[in-house]
Amino acid sequence: MKKVALMIVALFVCSSSWSQTVTTIAGSALLSGNSNGIGTSARFNEPHGITSDKNGNIFVADRLNNCIRKITPSGVVSTLAGTGVAGSNDGVGSVATFNEPWAVATDTLGNLYVADTKSYKIRKIDASNNVTTIAGTGVFGTTNGPVNVAKFGFSSGIAVTRDGSIIYVVDHNTHVIRKIEAGIVSNLAGTVYIAGSNNGPGATATFNHPYGIEIDPSGNLIVADEWNNTVRKVTPTGTTSTFAGTGIIGGVDGTSLAASFNYPWDMAVDSLGNIFIMDGYNFTVRKINAVTGIVSTYVGNVGVSGATDGSGVNATFNNAAGITFNRADKCLYIADTKNHTIRNVSNASAIVINLSTTASSVCAGDSIHFTATPAGLTSYTIL
Repeated sequence: MKKVALMIVALFVCSSSWSQTVTTIAGSALLSGNSNGIGTSARFNEPHGITSDKNGNIFVADRLNNCIRKITPSGVVSTLAGTGVAGSNDGVGSVATFNEPWAVATDTLGNLYVADTKSYKIRKIDASNNVTTIAGTGVFGTTNGPVNVAKFGFSSGIAVTRDGSIIYVVDHNTHVIRKIEAGIVSNLAGTVYIAGSNNGPGATATFNHPYGIEIDPSGNLIVADEWNNTVRKVTPTGTTSTFAGTGIIGGVDGTSLAASFNYPWDMAVDSLGNIFIMDGYNFTVRKINAVTGIVSTYVGNVGVSGATDGSGVNATFNNAAGITFNRADKCLYIADTKNHTIRNVSNASAIVINLSTTASSVCAGDSIHFTATPAGLTSYTIL
Protein backbone atom coordinates (compact mmCIF):
# COMPACT_ATOMS: atom_id res chain seq x y z
CA MET A 1 0.00 0.00 0.00
CA LYS A 2 1.40 3.39 -0.99
CA LYS A 3 1.91 5.76 1.91
CA VAL A 4 0.81 9.38 1.50
CA ALA A 5 2.19 12.28 3.51
CA LEU A 6 -0.47 14.64 4.76
CA MET A 7 -0.06 18.30 5.54
CA ILE A 8 -2.89 19.49 7.75
CA VAL A 9 -3.59 23.22 7.71
CA ALA A 10 -5.69 24.18 10.72
CA LEU A 11 -7.31 27.59 10.83
CA PHE A 12 -8.36 28.29 14.40
CA VAL A 13 -11.01 30.99 14.62
CA CYS A 14 -10.56 31.88 18.26
CA SER A 15 -12.94 33.79 20.47
CA SER A 16 -10.18 35.84 22.06
CA SER A 17 -9.38 39.12 20.34
CA TRP A 18 -5.59 38.87 20.57
CA SER A 19 -5.40 36.73 17.46
CA GLN A 20 -6.98 39.36 15.15
CA THR A 21 -4.82 41.97 13.42
CA VAL A 22 -6.14 45.22 11.91
CA THR A 23 -4.36 46.89 8.99
CA THR A 24 -5.30 50.01 7.01
CA ILE A 25 -5.36 48.96 3.35
CA ALA A 26 -6.78 52.08 1.68
CA GLY A 27 -7.15 55.73 2.59
CA SER A 28 -5.30 57.69 5.20
CA ALA A 29 -6.58 58.28 8.72
CA LEU A 30 -8.43 61.57 9.18
CA LEU A 31 -7.57 62.74 5.63
CA SER A 32 -10.70 62.97 3.51
CA GLY A 33 -10.67 63.32 -0.26
CA ASN A 34 -11.71 61.73 -3.54
CA SER A 35 -8.50 60.57 -5.18
CA ASN A 36 -7.77 57.15 -6.62
CA GLY A 37 -4.49 55.32 -6.31
CA ILE A 38 -2.87 52.39 -4.60
CA GLY A 39 -3.61 51.63 -0.97
CA THR A 40 -3.09 54.48 1.46
CA SER A 41 -2.44 56.99 -1.34
CA ALA A 42 -6.16 56.92 -2.17
CA ARG A 43 -8.65 59.12 -0.35
CA PHE A 44 -12.26 58.57 0.78
CA ASN A 45 -14.86 60.83 2.37
CA GLU A 46 -16.79 58.97 5.06
CA PRO A 47 -16.92 55.53 3.41
CA HIS A 48 -20.06 53.91 4.74
CA GLY A 49 -21.18 50.64 3.14
CA ILE A 50 -18.85 47.87 2.04
CA THR A 51 -19.12 44.51 0.30
CA SER A 52 -17.00 42.08 -1.72
CA ASP A 53 -17.43 39.87 -4.76
CA LYS A 54 -16.41 36.29 -5.48
CA ASN A 55 -13.12 37.47 -6.99
CA GLY A 56 -12.05 39.27 -3.83
CA ASN A 57 -12.73 42.81 -5.04
CA ILE A 58 -14.00 45.22 -2.39
CA PHE A 59 -16.73 47.76 -3.17
CA VAL A 60 -17.35 50.83 -1.04
CA ALA A 61 -20.28 53.21 -0.82
CA ASP A 62 -18.20 56.38 -0.48
CA ARG A 63 -20.99 58.34 1.10
CA LEU A 64 -19.93 61.99 1.05
CA ASN A 65 -18.15 61.58 -2.28
CA ASN A 66 -21.48 60.39 -3.75
CA CYS A 67 -19.83 57.54 -5.60
CA ILE A 68 -19.04 53.84 -5.54
CA ARG A 69 -15.38 52.87 -5.25
CA LYS A 70 -13.61 49.60 -6.05
CA ILE A 71 -10.51 48.12 -4.41
CA THR A 72 -8.82 45.22 -6.19
CA PRO A 73 -7.06 42.42 -4.28
CA SER A 74 -3.78 44.14 -5.15
CA GLY A 75 -4.96 47.36 -3.47
CA VAL A 76 -5.74 49.52 -6.52
CA VAL A 77 -8.53 51.99 -5.72
CA SER A 78 -10.73 53.32 -8.54
CA THR A 79 -14.10 55.00 -8.95
CA LEU A 80 -16.56 52.46 -10.32
CA ALA A 81 -19.51 54.83 -10.73
CA GLY A 82 -20.50 58.36 -9.80
CA THR A 83 -19.21 61.84 -10.57
CA GLY A 84 -18.77 63.04 -7.01
CA VAL A 85 -21.72 65.41 -7.43
CA ALA A 86 -24.99 64.49 -5.72
CA GLY A 87 -27.73 63.29 -8.05
CA SER A 88 -29.72 60.26 -9.22
CA ASN A 89 -28.97 59.98 -12.93
CA ASP A 90 -28.58 56.57 -14.52
CA GLY A 91 -25.85 55.89 -17.05
CA VAL A 92 -22.49 54.24 -17.49
CA GLY A 93 -19.82 54.68 -14.82
CA SER A 94 -18.90 58.33 -14.36
CA VAL A 95 -22.06 59.50 -16.12
CA ALA A 96 -24.23 58.20 -13.29
CA THR A 97 -24.78 60.12 -10.07
CA PHE A 98 -25.62 59.10 -6.49
CA ASN A 99 -26.79 60.97 -3.41
CA GLU A 100 -25.09 59.77 -0.23
CA PRO A 101 -25.21 56.00 -0.83
CA TRP A 102 -25.12 54.13 2.47
CA ALA A 103 -24.97 50.45 1.56
CA VAL A 104 -23.89 48.03 -1.16
CA ALA A 105 -24.35 44.30 -1.85
CA THR A 106 -23.28 41.87 -4.57
CA ASP A 107 -24.73 38.80 -6.23
CA THR A 108 -22.69 36.03 -7.86
CA LEU A 109 -23.49 37.23 -11.38
CA GLY A 110 -21.27 40.30 -11.19
CA ASN A 111 -23.97 42.81 -10.24
CA LEU A 112 -23.67 45.40 -7.49
CA TYR A 113 -26.71 46.76 -5.67
CA VAL A 114 -26.74 50.20 -4.02
CA ALA A 115 -28.98 51.68 -1.36
CA ASP A 116 -28.87 55.22 -2.75
CA THR A 117 -30.08 56.66 0.47
CA LYS A 118 -30.83 60.31 -0.19
CA SER A 119 -32.01 59.61 -3.72
CA TYR A 120 -34.61 57.30 -2.13
CA LYS A 121 -33.83 54.72 -4.79
CA ILE A 122 -32.35 51.25 -5.11
CA ARG A 123 -29.77 51.18 -7.89
CA LYS A 124 -27.93 48.43 -9.76
CA ILE A 125 -24.48 48.45 -11.35
CA ASP A 126 -23.98 45.58 -13.77
CA ALA A 127 -20.73 43.95 -14.83
CA SER A 128 -20.31 46.58 -17.59
CA ASN A 129 -20.71 49.46 -15.09
CA ASN A 130 -24.18 50.36 -16.36
CA VAL A 131 -26.09 52.06 -13.54
CA THR A 132 -29.88 51.67 -13.52
CA THR A 133 -32.67 52.39 -11.05
CA ILE A 134 -34.40 49.15 -10.12
CA ALA A 135 -36.88 50.54 -7.56
CA GLY A 136 -38.00 53.86 -6.16
CA THR A 137 -39.40 57.12 -7.50
CA GLY A 138 -36.83 59.40 -5.90
CA VAL A 139 -39.36 60.65 -3.34
CA PHE A 140 -39.31 59.71 0.36
CA GLY A 141 -42.21 57.46 1.27
CA THR A 142 -43.56 54.05 2.25
CA THR A 143 -45.52 53.04 -0.85
CA ASN A 144 -45.38 49.38 -1.86
CA GLY A 145 -46.21 47.88 -5.25
CA PRO A 146 -44.50 47.87 -8.65
CA VAL A 147 -40.89 49.06 -8.54
CA ASN A 148 -41.63 52.18 -10.58
CA VAL A 149 -44.18 53.51 -8.07
CA ALA A 150 -42.68 52.21 -4.80
CA LYS A 151 -41.10 54.67 -2.39
CA PHE A 152 -38.38 54.22 0.20
CA GLY A 153 -37.71 55.93 3.52
CA PHE A 154 -33.97 56.45 3.93
CA SER A 155 -32.57 53.02 3.08
CA SER A 156 -29.53 52.24 5.23
CA GLY A 157 -28.93 48.55 4.50
CA ILE A 158 -29.21 46.19 1.56
CA ALA A 159 -28.76 42.45 1.02
CA VAL A 160 -29.34 40.28 -2.02
CA THR A 161 -29.70 36.56 -2.64
CA ARG A 162 -26.80 34.97 -4.49
CA ASP A 163 -28.72 34.80 -7.77
CA GLY A 164 -29.99 38.38 -7.42
CA SER A 165 -33.64 37.34 -7.51
CA ILE A 166 -34.58 38.88 -4.13
CA ILE A 167 -33.33 42.15 -2.68
CA TYR A 168 -33.87 43.09 0.96
CA VAL A 169 -33.76 46.73 2.03
CA VAL A 170 -33.70 48.28 5.49
CA ASP A 171 -35.76 51.47 5.69
CA HIS A 172 -34.07 53.18 8.61
CA ASN A 173 -36.47 56.04 9.25
CA THR A 174 -39.68 54.08 8.77
CA HIS A 175 -38.60 51.06 10.88
CA VAL A 176 -39.34 48.34 8.32
CA ILE A 177 -37.61 45.64 6.29
CA ARG A 178 -38.63 45.72 2.63
CA LYS A 179 -38.43 43.05 -0.06
CA ILE A 180 -38.07 43.46 -3.82
CA GLU A 181 -39.00 40.35 -5.79
CA ALA A 182 -40.32 39.88 -9.33
CA GLY A 183 -40.69 43.63 -9.80
CA ILE A 184 -42.80 44.16 -6.67
CA VAL A 185 -41.83 45.96 -3.45
CA SER A 186 -43.45 44.80 -0.21
CA ASN A 187 -42.96 45.04 3.54
CA LEU A 188 -41.43 41.83 4.90
CA ALA A 189 -41.28 42.76 8.60
CA GLY A 190 -41.97 45.69 10.84
CA THR A 191 -44.70 48.30 11.17
CA VAL A 192 -44.34 51.52 9.22
CA TYR A 193 -43.50 54.48 11.48
CA ILE A 194 -44.01 52.39 14.64
CA ALA A 195 -40.81 52.01 16.65
CA GLY A 196 -40.57 49.12 19.09
CA SER A 197 -38.99 45.77 19.84
CA ASN A 198 -41.84 43.30 19.41
CA ASN A 199 -41.14 39.90 17.89
CA GLY A 200 -43.57 38.01 15.67
CA PRO A 201 -44.71 37.59 12.08
CA GLY A 202 -44.80 40.39 9.52
CA ALA A 203 -46.24 43.67 10.70
CA THR A 204 -46.74 42.45 14.28
CA ALA A 205 -42.96 42.86 14.73
CA THR A 206 -41.44 46.25 15.40
CA PHE A 207 -37.95 47.69 14.98
CA ASN A 208 -36.32 50.91 16.12
CA HIS A 209 -34.20 52.44 13.38
CA PRO A 210 -32.85 49.18 11.93
CA TYR A 211 -29.55 49.79 10.15
CA GLY A 212 -27.56 47.00 8.45
CA ILE A 213 -28.71 43.67 7.07
CA GLU A 214 -27.09 40.42 5.96
CA ILE A 215 -28.24 36.98 4.83
CA ASP A 216 -27.01 33.97 6.80
CA PRO A 217 -26.21 30.55 5.26
CA SER A 218 -29.77 29.36 6.02
CA GLY A 219 -31.36 32.26 4.15
CA ASN A 220 -32.44 34.13 7.27
CA LEU A 221 -31.92 37.88 7.53
CA ILE A 222 -29.73 39.22 10.31
CA VAL A 223 -30.58 42.83 11.15
CA ALA A 224 -28.68 45.35 13.24
CA ASP A 225 -31.55 46.98 15.16
CA GLU A 226 -29.65 50.13 16.03
CA TRP A 227 -31.79 51.99 18.57
CA ASN A 228 -32.88 48.75 20.24
CA ASN A 229 -29.21 47.80 20.70
CA THR A 230 -30.02 44.28 19.53
CA VAL A 231 -29.43 41.90 16.65
CA ARG A 232 -32.66 40.55 15.17
CA LYS A 233 -33.36 37.57 12.93
CA VAL A 234 -36.03 37.60 10.24
CA THR A 235 -36.98 34.40 8.43
CA PRO A 236 -37.61 34.47 4.66
CA THR A 237 -41.35 34.44 5.43
CA GLY A 238 -41.05 37.49 7.70
CA THR A 239 -41.10 36.15 11.26
CA THR A 240 -38.88 38.26 13.54
CA SER A 241 -37.07 37.20 16.72
CA THR A 242 -34.37 38.73 18.89
CA PHE A 243 -31.13 36.93 18.14
CA ALA A 244 -28.73 38.73 20.49
CA GLY A 245 -28.68 41.61 22.94
CA THR A 246 -30.56 42.66 26.05
CA GLY A 247 -31.80 45.92 24.56
CA ILE A 248 -29.79 47.86 27.14
CA ILE A 249 -26.73 49.82 26.02
CA GLY A 250 -23.48 48.11 27.01
CA GLY A 251 -20.47 46.13 25.88
CA VAL A 252 -20.92 42.93 27.87
CA ASP A 253 -19.90 39.63 26.27
CA GLY A 254 -21.61 36.33 27.02
CA THR A 255 -24.52 34.25 25.81
CA SER A 256 -26.44 35.86 22.98
CA LEU A 257 -29.41 37.17 24.97
CA ALA A 258 -27.25 38.23 27.93
CA ALA A 259 -24.76 40.23 25.85
CA SER A 260 -25.18 43.94 25.26
CA PHE A 261 -24.40 46.28 22.35
CA ASN A 262 -24.05 50.02 21.84
CA TYR A 263 -25.76 51.04 18.61
CA PRO A 264 -24.89 48.13 16.27
CA TRP A 265 -24.64 49.37 12.70
CA ASP A 266 -23.72 46.57 10.35
CA MET A 267 -22.78 42.92 10.27
CA ALA A 268 -21.09 40.28 8.17
CA VAL A 269 -21.63 36.51 8.12
CA ASP A 270 -18.76 34.18 7.29
CA SER A 271 -18.99 30.85 5.47
CA LEU A 272 -19.36 29.00 8.79
CA GLY A 273 -22.29 31.12 9.93
CA ASN A 274 -20.39 33.20 12.48
CA ILE A 275 -21.78 36.73 12.69
CA PHE A 276 -19.50 39.76 13.03
CA ILE A 277 -21.10 42.99 14.22
CA MET A 278 -19.79 46.52 13.80
CA ASP A 279 -20.72 47.73 17.28
CA GLY A 280 -20.82 51.46 16.58
CA TYR A 281 -20.31 53.38 19.80
CA ASN A 282 -18.36 50.57 21.43
CA PHE A 283 -15.85 51.04 18.57
CA THR A 284 -15.43 47.27 18.33
CA VAL A 285 -16.17 44.28 16.17
CA ARG A 286 -18.21 41.70 18.07
CA LYS A 287 -18.60 38.06 17.11
CA ILE A 288 -21.51 35.68 17.63
CA ASN A 289 -20.20 32.13 17.41
CA ALA A 290 -22.31 30.00 15.08
CA VAL A 291 -21.93 26.90 17.25
CA THR A 292 -22.14 28.19 20.81
CA GLY A 293 -24.08 31.43 20.36
CA ILE A 294 -21.52 33.17 22.57
CA VAL A 295 -20.92 36.87 21.92
CA SER A 296 -17.30 37.99 22.23
CA THR A 297 -15.30 41.10 21.46
CA TYR A 298 -13.38 40.12 18.33
CA VAL A 299 -11.20 43.20 17.89
CA GLY A 300 -11.07 46.77 19.20
CA ASN A 301 -11.11 48.38 22.63
CA VAL A 302 -14.57 48.96 24.12
CA GLY A 303 -15.31 52.67 24.37
CA VAL A 304 -12.00 53.76 22.85
CA SER A 305 -12.03 55.43 19.43
CA GLY A 306 -9.00 56.02 17.24
CA ALA A 307 -7.20 55.01 14.06
CA THR A 308 -4.54 52.65 15.36
CA ASP A 309 -3.63 49.47 13.51
CA GLY A 310 -2.62 46.45 15.56
CA SER A 311 -3.89 43.30 17.22
CA GLY A 312 -6.81 42.81 19.57
CA VAL A 313 -7.51 45.67 21.95
CA ASN A 314 -4.60 47.65 20.50
CA ALA A 315 -6.58 48.34 17.33
CA THR A 316 -9.03 51.25 17.34
CA PHE A 317 -11.85 52.43 15.07
CA ASN A 318 -13.76 55.69 14.67
CA ASN A 319 -17.49 55.31 14.00
CA ALA A 320 -16.90 52.47 11.55
CA ALA A 321 -20.25 51.90 9.82
CA GLY A 322 -19.68 48.98 7.44
CA ILE A 323 -18.26 45.48 7.57
CA THR A 324 -18.05 42.59 5.08
CA PHE A 325 -16.59 39.09 4.96
CA ASN A 326 -14.46 38.45 1.88
CA ARG A 327 -14.83 34.80 0.91
CA ALA A 328 -11.78 34.98 -1.34
CA ASP A 329 -9.26 35.59 1.45
CA LYS A 330 -11.42 34.79 4.52
CA CYS A 331 -10.80 38.24 6.01
CA LEU A 332 -13.10 40.97 7.28
CA TYR A 333 -13.03 44.42 5.68
CA ILE A 334 -14.30 47.51 7.46
CA ALA A 335 -15.41 50.92 6.23
CA ASP A 336 -13.97 53.05 9.03
CA THR A 337 -16.19 56.01 8.36
CA LYS A 338 -14.83 58.90 10.41
CA ASN A 339 -11.25 57.80 9.76
CA HIS A 340 -11.93 57.86 5.98
CA THR A 341 -10.20 54.50 5.62
CA ILE A 342 -10.77 50.88 4.67
CA ARG A 343 -9.38 48.43 7.21
CA ASN A 344 -8.58 44.73 6.98
CA VAL A 345 -9.04 42.33 9.89
CA SER A 346 -6.93 39.23 9.35
CA ASN A 347 -6.71 36.21 11.59
CA ALA A 348 -3.17 35.86 12.88
CA SER A 349 -3.84 32.45 14.45
CA ALA A 350 -3.71 30.48 11.18
CA ILE A 351 -0.96 27.91 11.69
CA VAL A 352 0.37 24.82 9.96
CA ILE A 353 0.38 21.63 12.00
CA ASN A 354 2.09 18.37 11.10
CA LEU A 355 -0.06 16.04 13.13
CA SER A 356 2.61 13.33 13.10
CA THR A 357 5.03 15.50 15.04
CA THR A 358 3.08 18.34 16.59
CA ALA A 359 0.47 18.42 19.30
CA SER A 360 -1.93 21.31 19.60
CA SER A 361 -4.99 22.21 21.62
CA VAL A 362 -8.35 23.40 20.40
CA CYS A 363 -10.84 25.16 22.62
CA ALA A 364 -14.53 24.38 22.69
CA GLY A 365 -16.30 26.47 20.10
CA ASP A 366 -13.22 26.91 17.90
CA SER A 367 -13.61 26.28 14.17
CA ILE A 368 -11.07 24.17 12.29
CA HIS A 369 -10.51 23.94 8.54
CA PHE A 370 -8.44 21.01 7.24
CA THR A 371 -6.70 20.91 3.88
CA ALA A 372 -5.12 17.56 2.92
CA THR A 373 -2.57 17.11 0.15
CA PRO A 374 -2.03 15.64 -2.37
CA ALA A 375 -5.36 16.34 -4.02
CA GLY A 376 -7.26 13.90 -6.20
CA LEU A 377 -7.64 11.03 -3.74
CA THR A 378 -11.12 9.95 -2.73
CA SER A 379 -10.62 9.64 1.03
CA TYR A 380 -8.19 10.13 3.87
CA THR A 381 -7.92 8.53 7.30
CA ILE A 382 -6.38 10.70 10.00
CA LEU A 383 -5.02 8.70 12.95
